[in-house]
Amino acid sequence: MNNETDKKTLTIDFELCDEIKAFRGVDCYDENLDEKGVINAIFCTGLEKIYKYEEVETLYFNYLEGKDTIKFDLRNFPKFPNLKKLSTFCSLKNFDFLDYFPNLEFIHLRETSQVFDPLMKINIKKPLENLKHIVFLESDFWRIVVKHNHLFPNIEKFEFDNFDDEINEFVHSAELLLFPNLKIVNLNYSRFYEERSIYFSHRSYYDEQPPGTAHIPTKFMDQLSKLKDLEEIDYLLLENLDNLKKFKKLKKIKKLRCLYGEYEKIRGSEEEIKVLNKATESLDVKDKKFFRLDWEEFDYE
Repeated sequence: MNNETDKKTLTIDFELCDEIKAFRGVDCYDENLDEKGVINAIFCTGLEKIYKYEEVETLYFNYLEGKDTIKFDLRNFPKFPNLKKLSTFCSLKNFDFLDYFPNLEFIHLRETSQVFDPLMKINIKKPLENLKHIVFLESDFWRIVVKHNHLFPNIEKFEFDNFDDEINEFVHSAELLLFPNLKIVNLNYSRFYEERSIYFSHRSYYDEQPPGTAHIPTKFMDQLSKLKDLEEIDYLLLENLDNLKKFKKLKKIKKLRCLYGEYEKIRGSEEEIKVLNKATESLDVKDKKFFRLDWEEFDYE
């Protein structure tokens, strides 16, 4: 059956459920099964004699059925004492399972139709010391993690997917400071609020707003130099180019934008490029530019 050659990785998906039905005679998608019935069908009847769950280090659990969505409490799963990586594509009851797998280093929880209440509590007994890497799909789980940042003391990498629809779905860079061991921040179809604030502060935005709309200032990200271990970030908006020197361990930036400030006098000249190249000579920077707060063609792509 599926993944028999790799006992450290277990992938549960529709294909595997078809195999369980063919070889074990149990339909994991039987509409009469409730949450525990599905779990028993997969992990007990289907796989218990094939897998030694204490050997599994990576679990992919993908279960999305039709009309009635089952919400899973992962504490009803086998214990998986050595599980390090967990990726789900299913509906979840809550996040109280996180300390059920004490050795988790990576989580990616996906279910695009499920929205979690940002006030939801994570009821676990102690901080997740081993967890280093989280991938977020949209903003609801991120808001919950920010609220419970004390439970995630050793995070080194965040990936944000699809944070780009509304103001409350942007990533606000100041929130990253709650995770002092952070090394890598990746954006996939996502934006920092600071990038969008360039547009909010531009006069063309107010041409489209009701009269008397309060001005929203541009927000900058210079304060992220407080993240002493930061090595890679996909977007960085600086008010002062000289502050780039304060990012002591930074190695890679996908997109760098910096306010002209004192460099306004060299705007449009060859010297402008030289200044940027000099400031980033020890970094891998894919895209770098100065910008003005009120330029005619603001930088928002």
